[in-house]
Amino acid sequence: MIDDYLLVVAIVMGFFAIAIPLAYGRARVGRWGERETKQRVGDDPFRGGEVTDRRPKRAPAWVRLAAGVSAAWAVASMLLFAPLHALLAAFAADSTPSPLGVIALSLVAVDSLVWPIAMLVACRALLVRRRLSTVRAALRWSYVHHGCGLLAIVIVAGSIQRSDPLALVLTGLGWSATGVVIAFWTELALRAAQAITADAGDAIEAA
Repeated sequence: MIDDYLLVVAIVMGFFAIAIPLAYGRARVGRWGERETKQRVGDDPFRGGEVTDRRPKRAPAWVRLAAGVSAAWAVASMLLFAPLHALLAAFAADSTPSPLGVIALSLVAVDSLVWPIAMLVACRALLVRRRLSTVRAALRWSYVHHGCGLLAIVIVAGSIQRSDPLALVLTGLGWSATGVVIAFWTELALRAAQAITADAGDAIEAA
């Protein structure tokens, strides 16, 4: 049963990782600038001339990949990590006298259902280069989310009546570090989107 669920999660993650870059990272109206090529037309020196062909660029491959990975991680947070945080909170409620860690983990579990929606919206906004402020807000949220999640796990690990909390802390650290690295990669993609010239920005508004 668990293996089937993990397979479903993996399929959904793969779908979003591929679908979002394909749907929104394509070349259109110069969102990511234009590629100019010049070619000579006509053999007659009086009738011929040089023609400039302008074609819109797609989002850079690494930006599309960053958006796809961020979308997949958001889906994993919603379908996988939110239930895991909730289960850990339930386990901690029976294993620790302190309610602080249980409350913190419960809040992180709820946030794992809400933050991914904002991140998916931000991935689309990044690739179409519109409303980039939403991308910045989602990334800040991501940093806070993963930092608070790690803190909650550390609190629970320190209060659960068990001899070796190190494995739990290392698991939380791996989850948090992965989320932060993905957020930072997406932030680099955001900076690339913001660096496009004003002319491309005008094209976006006209889209």
